[in-house]
Amino acid sequence: MHDRVPPGGHSVANSRAELLPLSNLQRSMSRAVTSASANLVVQAVVKNISRYSHFNFSLIDQMIISCANFIMGILLARHLGVSQFGQFSLAWLAVQFVQTLQNAAVIQPMMSIGPKQSADTRGPYYSIAFIQQFMFASLSATLVLVGLSLSDQVFREWNVRPLLWPLSAMVFASQIQDFLRRYFFSVGKSQMSIVIDSVRYGGQTLAFLCLFLFSSWQPDIAEVLWTMLVAASASILAAWCCIDNFEWSLAEWRKITLRHWHFSKWLMGACIAGWMSGELYYVIIAAILGSSAVGILKAAQTIMGITNVFFQGMQNFMPVRASIVYREGGIRELVKFLRKCSFVVVSATAGIALIVCIYPNYVMGFFYGSQYRDYGWVLVGYAIVYIVTALGVVVPLGLLTLERTYATLLGFIISAVVSIGLMYPLVSRYGLVGSLIGLAIYPAVQSLVQYFALRKALRKISDN
Repeated sequence: MHDRVPPGGHSVANSRAELLPLSNLQRSMSRAVTSASANLVVQAVVKNISRYSHFNFSLIDQMIISCANFIMGILLARHLGVSQFGQFSLAWLAVQFVQTLQNAAVIQPMMSIGPKQSADTRGPYYSIAFIQQFMFASLSATLVLVGLSLSDQVFREWNVRPLLWPLSAMVFASQIQDFLRRYFFSVGKSQMSIVIDSVRYGGQTLAFLCLFLFSSWQPDIAEVLWTMLVAASASILAAWCCIDNFEWSLAEWRKITLRHWHFSKWLMGACIAGWMSGELYYVIIAAILGSSAVGILKAAQTIMGITNVFFQGMQNFMPVRASIVYREGGIRELVKFLRKCSFVVVSATAGIALIVCIYPNYVMGFFYGSQYRDYGWVLVGYAIVYIVTALGVVVPLGLLTLERTYATLLGFIISAVVSIGLMYPLVSRYGLVGSLIGLAIYPAVQSLVQYFALRKALRKISDN
């Protein structure tokens, strides 16, 4: 019996024999394509990790700080009690206020202008920035010491004498340590920022954990500040060995100081206006409702402070990255970058807010004890405040990158006027509810004003 021969003269058996090598070839090609695709995926992942390594390190660093502050807030709130924790929070406002001014006068100019420097001018620039920081820290610490001394003479019932030296020293050390961590981010040594922040925040958290859990230590506010000062000083010493040699001239000093002044003069006013309408709220609340009310608000803020991983983490890398993106890609790429950052911040904040608001009373009681359990609604209010804040957190970055800092001042002034005008009636009439409303109004007004200013600046640059 013969095989039937198809047209073309080849039998079916021969055709199958010829198809076999073709099938092997297809499998080999498929494996090659799969291998090449896998290599491309790996290369893309590595490229993206490398591209955003500054963000990854920044996020890790901020996770260390936020987690440490979260644990610290819980420990202090539990062991100091509601009233004394409120008093500590009020004292810490002095450190925060000075660091707000430092951020405007030194940090923001350095992180926006520093990355634009060439290799030849980078060394002198950062040397001068550090000298400016040292002078600012020394002056502000001295003013805090004098202010506390005068307060002790005029308002003896405040009993601020034990805080004279620890609080003043903490104002100085906290500024220097914060400058160094931002400096390392600015020059591309993000790993070093993680090291020194681990020393400070990890060290002080470990110290308080050991003291609170394994001893009968019942500290007062001064002893808490001294302990924090030791950790900050150790962090400064750890960073000192990695600072580049100083090199600068008087001519460069004048040039850089003048540029910093033009950059920060609006920011300084904005920060003062912002503090008057933001942090001053807690002073008014303490005067009307007592320090316990401040303790409750700060306890809720500590829990929502988890979002600072994204707020502050992105603040460490966004100014540097935004300057580079704007330099290399112009307005179009800058806008894309700002939108991506805004999406990440808002999404992360909303997700965390949703989680903590499911069982707010349980969350407050779990972390702080039964004395805070009935204030879960305050936590819900603070979650809303943080979402409102997140909606506009990226807008000032665009203004800083374009060096349109006057608009930042405008936003702070208008929001300060509105907030201060509503401050007393809201707090005195509605108590803690009014306090939360006021805390939400301030970032909402500020973000709206700065958003329209940024749109105007972008349109003006695009037209030119």
